[in-house]
Amino acid sequence: MNKEYFDYWTKFRASKSNRITKKEYSKICEIHSVLFSHGYFEPCTCNPKGVQKFIKDINKIYDDRQGS
Repeated sequence: MNKEYFDYWTKFRASKSNRITKKEYSKICEIHSVLFSHGYFEPCTCNPKGVQKFIKDINKIYDDRQGS
């Protein structure tokens, strides 16, 4: 995780909102595609489990980086 993504994720996680904006949704998809080496993909918003998985995956890498 590069510094740009790390800083973005720090701010994202500090947010008190329980909703994500379209811009945040796109950024989550972008970060996930880079970190997990796959093409840009947006999970269907009709099933929030897809984006929740992306967030969980990114959180794991973020938390691992914070621990080092």
